[in-house]
Amino acid sequence: KRISVARKATKIIKSEKNQRLFVLCGGYFGSVWEIDPKLNQVVRKFSTAWNPTDVALSQDEKYLYVTSGKLQKFSLESDVLIETELPSEVRYLEAIHVLSSKIIFNAINKTGIESSYILNKQQNKIEKYNELVSYKKSTDQKVLKESFAPTDTKDSIMIYSKNNDYVYLFSKILGKVEGLVTLDSKI
Repeated sequence: KRISVARKATKIIKSEKNQRLFVLCGGYFGSVWEIDPKLNQVVRKFSTAWNPTDVALSQDEKYLYVTSGKLQKFSLESDVLIETELPSEVRYLEAIHVLSSKIIFNAINKTGIESSYILNKQQNKIEKYNELVSYKKSTDQKVLKESFAPTDTKDSIMIYSKNNDYVYLFSKILGKVEGLVTLDSKI
């Protein structure tokens, strides 16, 4: 079945709770479309900032985060929108990673350099993120920090992307990123 959304659809994510799909559409009139696959139809549209770059659901699936020239947080229960401005050195947010207790962003600064930032939920502020991760030597390479521990390390693989300051811990069974390991410099 064909379901119409806006032009430039760039990413689809799925809610595990209610099985809804969220389609990110980029461009000048950016938006996220919520689709109920049981009904095969759009049930809600979220209007986003200009040229959104990424979308993610919070761990509890109560909020939808959209990145662009700002961070937009949409409540899925009340339709309330909270916007967070970027730090002055950041040009735009490129990607978002929701970990168990943290929301980490890849950002491009005004000189074109990529770096990591974290959302301070209490102050609704995006701050520079420099936390280092420690490893325990084993065949599984389990991460010691609880916030970075994947659900099943036997299932996880590490994936890198050229010119980034991190590697992904990717779950082959779940088909999604379970963690992020920051590094000192670009790979």
